[in-house]
Amino acid sequence: MKLRHALFIGIIGMMASTAFATTSEPAHKATTTQLSKEVSAVNVVNVDLTINALDGLYQIHPTDMGTFRKKPVVIEAITFAEFIEYGKANGANIVNDMPWSFDYNGHPVSHETDERYLIPTLEGTLNFTPEDMLITGVNGEIYPCKKDIFEKTYEKVE
Repeated sequence: MKLRHALFIGIIGMMASTAFATTSEPAHKATTTQLSKEVSAVNVVNVDLTINALDGLYQIHPTDMGTFRKKPVVIEAITFAEFIEYGKANGANIVNDMPWSFDYNGHPVSHETDERYLIPTLEGTLNFTPEDMLITGVNGEIYPCKKDIFEKTYEKVE
């Protein structure tokens, strides 16, 4: 317990003297009182400190996190059936009455099965199925979103 406390004080001392440059004492010589004064002087957000002694990593997790609301942005979205019709109407290779591969809003998409298309996204290739909506984001990126999440997050713009 003493070692963990000493490590905690030492890390906070290093953070206070390095990041905030408010002490004239080296971090390893700073006292708990000095550290308390330094930390309160810079108004630091409360944090949880996790020490992993095996690999020497220090992780700091804020405990006073803010609450945020999505900005009211307008996006485009289509259903799986609308996506199929788009592919057929826009020059896709048709196999067994299904569009095989085509560009959607400048992004190459491909048929995996009749119930799944492969969609290139910023996070990698994702599956688009009849249970999804395909969203075109504010920067032209496309990505599938489960219908229940979509309905909780978006409303129709008139």
